[in-house]
Amino acid sequence: MYILIGVIVVVTIGIWIFIIQRNAKRDELELEKERLQKLEEESGYADAKTRPLVDYNDEILGNVEDMIRVGEQQREIEEEYPWYFDLPIENDNYIILWDWEKEKFRIALKVDEDVALSTRNTLIRNAVNDIEELTEEDIQTEDYYIMFVE
Repeated sequence: MYILIGVIVVVTIGIWIFIIQRNAKRDELELEKERLQKLEEESGYADAKTRPLVDYNDEILGNVEDMIRVGEQQREIEEEYPWYFDLPIENDNYIILWDWEKEKFRIALKVDEDVALSTRNTLIRNAVNDIEELTEEDIQTEDYYIMFVE
């Protein structure tokens, strides 16, 4: 019986101490919050939070909207053609580009049209291998076209 009364007294005192400490912490936090608000008001920081960071006009806003639109278009391109921004592929023998109108790769061979057929086929095969490595897909003859540049 005395043990039960003792436990009740100890638990009651513990709860009382916990409540007092919690209220003291709450009071400290309120004082600190008031102090910070007073500092913000004195420094002008409170005004800085409510005014815009940059004064802008409609022309600048239009440029920002254009940049956002371009960014969205680039994201769409990257979703459909994830390899597009790794183009062009260029070396001493050819340049590989994407032709938007034909929706094909353009392989521009940097050789004379009169070059030996075996050399031409080797260059085309190397270019197709580069495209396959880029796209990670098998490339068929209908996926590209050839042109000659000097």
